Amino acid sequence: MCNPKVAEKNLPKSTYLVTGVTRNGHRFRVETENLIHALGINLWTGTVWEVFEGHRKKIRTVSN
Repeated sequence: MCNPKVAEKNLPKSTYLVTGVTRNGHRFRVETENLIHALGINLWTGTVWEVFEGHRKKIRTVSN
């Protein structure tokens, strides 16, 4: 039987990229491995991306 903890270590992990613009007009970029952290960032204007094997998938967009 396969041990699930060992199997998880061999899988490539997704990272999350948060890009956007601050209220002052400066661009920013934050990379994290934690989805809750990425979704918890208070965006003024920006996008949350999931990055898996070099490809981005849009999760959330905010525009004000």
